[in-house]
Amino acid sequence: MKTRSVASEVLLPCEDSTYTDGACFSDGSSLAQFTDRHFAEEEISFSSSCYRIEAVQILSRVLSIANAEAHPDEVQAIDNSLAAWSHYVPSDKRDIISNSGEVDELLFQAHMLIHWATILLHMPRSELLSVHPATADIFCAKGDKQMPSTDTKHAHASKATDASKELSNLAALRCPVQKHTPFFICALVIASVVQLAACTLHNCRCMYQHRDRITLVVGLLKSLSLSWACAGSVLVKIKKIAARVMKSEHCTMTVASTQCDSCTDSGLGTSIGAEDVPWMEFFDDPVMSFEGFAPGPILFEQGS
Repeated sequence: MKTRSVASEVLLPCEDSTYTDGACFSDGSSLAQFTDRHFAEEEISFSSSCYRIEAVQILSRVLSIANAEAHPDEVQAIDNSLAAWSHYVPSDKRDIISNSGEVDELLFQAHMLIHWATILLHMPRSELLSVHPATADIFCAKGDKQMPSTDTKHAHASKATDASKELSNLAALRCPVQKHTPFFICALVIASVVQLAACTLHNCRCMYQHRDRITLVVGLLKSLSLSWACAGSVLVKIKKIAARVMKSEHCTMTVASTQCDSCTDSGLGTSIGAEDVPWMEFFDDPVMSFEGFAPGPILFEQGS
């Protein structure tokens, strides 16, 4: 974050495949040229790394106001950048899966960062979660806190929930999870927390949708825990929360409930207080730290 505002004159990287083949002989493009593409007469395609760099830049803007009551115009400006990002991904990169079935991992990470940043921007400004000091530990940006309620809290909730759904869509891609960055663990955790909160708000509505997404996240964390110890740590927490939120006696799930007309899965028109989410108690202990990204299996205590 300290170098966020430092001007960079380093040229942007070419495609990984081009570099691997030893065919990257051009001078490359500058960051200024990449930024100016927004107003170019014709669509210009850059390497996948460039779009990830831009996603990181937007994420850094979100983190810069994570602990401050930023002016609404500043929040809106960052939200505009998040919303605009996907519109400037060129047509030949709209699909992160190639014709051969390979996942463009750099584009995958770029999309992940945009959705992750969207949740970090909007979730604290919504009422998806109650005010609870320990909830800061579930964010990869430590110290994140609930912002004062505003008239746009439902819009913030809707955007955060939509972003969590997009993260679960990335998780649904059929590819070896070991190829993903370990920071995907953080994104999965925050997506599951949003989905669990939305599930609590919606009660029996959309239960299948939330349950399937959370089941997917739990499965990925289980597989990732074979390589990354922190995935196993958060897996234990999320499974306990999900088991409590989705107890069968709380709701009789039927096929009809998945086709409910009022099932918007957005968090709109809802309000929640601390007493409504007892499952948040499971986050009283810190579960995320960068020390947890050390590779290696995690050993669970008996009965975990």
